[in-house]
Amino acid sequence: MQEPIFLDAETTGLAGPPIGGLVQVGIVDSYSRVLLDCLVDCGLPIPEDATAVHGIGEIDVCGALDHFTVRRLVHQLCQYRDVVIYNAAFDSQYLDLSSANSVMCAMEAAQEFWQLDRWPRLAWCADQIGIEQPTPHSAVTDADVCRQVWQHIHADHDGAILADNG
Repeated sequence: MQEPIFLDAETTGLAGPPIGGLVQVGIVDSYSRVLLDCLVDCGLPIPEDATAVHGIGEIDVCGALDHFTVRRLVHQLCQYRDVVIYNAAFDSQYLDLSSANSVMCAMEAAQEFWQLDRWPRLAWCADQIGIEQPTPHSAVTDADVCRQVWQHIHADHDGAILADNG
């Protein structure tokens, strides 16, 4: 069984496409190896409130890969893979994940694991398992924190990672 990969995206805000766009994508494998870490020039303005969250401004994405190129790269990297995204419903609307075997939501898994009545923030999950986020809202960092949360949820809590049967 092939290990899942973990994806995170930073965007221009909470409005989905076509109003909002990607500004950064990060993908790591199950061993924390970076498969993709890129800024994205989506061709849309990046509001100041979005920049305040992730630190990415319009000058940062000037000359970066365009949205269509990044969508193709992500499509290729996810081909025949199980993909885990912290907020899968939100991030996946910006990407073409049709080539993936499956797309799983770590946020929903975390809510169930900790028996919460609402979706937990990624930073809260990281705190629960003792992870310090060096750069919150960096796509590749958040993808790696997602990986650690997912592996914690699916571990037998003696250290081994259990197979995901569902």
